[in-house]
Amino acid sequence: MLELITAGESHGAGILCVLSGFPAGFEIDLEAVCAELTRRQNCAGRSSRKDLEKNAVEVLSGMRQGRTIGSPITIFIRNADSTIDKRKPNPVPRPGHAELPGMIRYGTKDATDIAERASARETAGRVAGGAICSQLLAELGVHVFGCTIAIGSEWAEAFEIPESAIALEELRALRNSNPYYAVQATGQWDRILSGAEKEGDTVGGVFGVISVGAPPGLGRPVQWTGNLDGRIARSLMSIQAVKAVEFGAGAAGIELTGSEYHGNIEMNAEGEPAHTTRTHGGILGGMTDGTPITVRCAVKPIPTTGRDMTSVNLETGEAVKRKTERHDICAVPAASVIGEHVLAFELCRATLERFGASSVDELRERIASVD
Repeated sequence: MLELITAGESHGAGILCVLSGFPAGFEIDLEAVCAELTRRQNCAGRSSRKDLEKNAVEVLSGMRQGRTIGSPITIFIRNADSTIDKRKPNPVPRPGHAELPGMIRYGTKDATDIAERASARETAGRVAGGAICSQLLAELGVHVFGCTIAIGSEWAEAFEIPESAIALEELRALRNSNPYYAVQATGQWDRILSGAEKEGDTVGGVFGVISVGAPPGLGRPVQWTGNLDGRIARSLMSIQAVKAVEFGAGAAGIELTGSEYHGNIEMNAEGEPAHTTRTHGGILGGMTDGTPITVRCAVKPIPTTGRDMTSVNLETGEAVKRKTERHDICAVPAASVIGEHVLAFELCRATLERFGASSVDELRERIASVD
């Protein structure tokens, strides 16, 4: 089974990603992996730390002469800001952060112990691993995409869900043309971010992820643990600051009748039976149905702000002001990159579970035999 784990602290030596269960014989484009890490970092809403980190990847295991060999792939992303042991103990947790429950659970009075691992810097490892999965999926004709949909309460103009890889790549070109990673960015977003920065505050928003080309039948419906939408939702919800996930029409679907929501099944242009609606987001009964997978994720405002917020000193029990520190203004554009690669990992895992293969050549043969 494909597995991805990460290790490392935000201001430690670096972030590790271990991707195990990946098939042998695949040539990884490491420059493309680095490009995705850079895209995660150099976007709208980021703090000055984006100018420090270089995002170079070091392969520690699992590859030889540029190709995977079937053993766990270990990627190391070195931190330029590696000051963890120089940081003074901090007994004051930030409101809205993982620090308070983490300090209680692990019996520490130092918020830094919790913050270092709870930081979204951890997702650099998931982007690296997901980018490798994305490359394999693309070779199999499955493509993933993420973009910003809303910043604060200001939504971008809706766009048509792509039905083909060509249409999706056209959207990718539009997305990559602006720092918000939106298909159609609105000028109001600049105003929202500049206003929040001036006030020392932060804003949330919504991003979406899409996949086209996934074959029908990915996912294991015979047991709830194998439902693909459940797995995707869990992985997306694990991204720091994500507070809601919805597929297809999502919550808006409750306003439709059953016949409106589900539509019909008809023969498509390729002569295959397919649903006529996209309200279910490409997954039914825990399995892909061959139509585009569409998911939206709501991202809360980042809890670290430029304002002095009231908290409690856990050593003294006194109410204190938590001092301001370096912080992002908005995590949504960066989260869209992370979400894209989280989706890639889950689809890659489901593909390997469905077709089972130790090498890329074997994987291609098994997929071809089903087609």
